[in-house]
Amino acid sequence: MTFSKTLLAGAAALFLSTTMTLASDNSHSGHDAASHGEHKHHSIEASAAWTRATVKTAKVGGGFIMIKNTGDHADRLIGGAASFASDVQLHTMKIVDDIARMRALPDGIVIPAGTQVVLKPGGDHVMFMGLKEQLKEGEQRTVKLIFEKAGEVEVTFKVNSLAAKGAGEDHSGHDHDDDKEHSH
Repeated sequence: MTFSKTLLAGAAALFLSTTMTLASDNSHSGHDAASHGEHKHHSIEASAAWTRATVKTAKVGGGFIMIKNTGDHADRLIGGAASFASDVQLHTMKIVDDIARMRALPDGIVIPAGTQVVLKPGGDHVMFMGLKEQLKEGEQRTVKLIFEKAGEVEVTFKVNSLAAKGAGEDHSGHDHDDDKEHSH
């Protein structure tokens, strides 16, 4: 075998080994946990993931989830990906002078060791930017959340009603400028 063929064979073996290891890791996440809307990858457990239904013309949507870090070291949620959105970002909302202000969290959200963080309406949350299609009540949408240490964690978000839990929060004022603070 020539050097390039040996290198190619080695790369293929590494790819197959990594793929099989990832598939094996995913199979150990537990069927019981998955049936209860929980997803586990290494020390990160994600559960109770939901989003609101959107109108046909919506360009953004919010995602809410409970994330537990069972490990000995902090991890950081740094982003995500979804087939139904152009971008998945992390945002926070705070009330300042009786006005809800939204801004991107480019450094992500820390998940301290041994704790649980809840991303919810009116606080830190996932933003689905540039929606490619309407999110309809009753659907389930797959999202890959990306953690600094745990890597990608695939999570299923349930699409609840348009008015679900905190319907007063409106993301219609969002634009695609990550560094700007948004008012609602």
